[in-house]
Amino acid sequence: MLASSDALGAVLAASARLAVLGSWERFKICPAEGCLRAFFDRSRNRSRTWCSMQVCGNREKARNFRERTRALAVH
Repeated sequence: MLASSDALGAVLAASARLAVLGSWERFKICPAEGCLRAFFDRSRNRSRTWCSMQVCGNREKARNFRERTRALAVH
């Protein structure tokens, strides 16, 4: 088992473990504007998009809704 006492070593050890276990594709970076959090996608079909649906996902969906309703109001 890989272990480390510093943050960089811990990240590298976790990365190596993900690669060996074949779970690297489940490691993702949140695409939300201003969010750079990394997360491990535990969803069954690997479809999770945001680090947090309550924060980043909600913010993105609200922004898309406002843009759609604004576009409909113009027409």
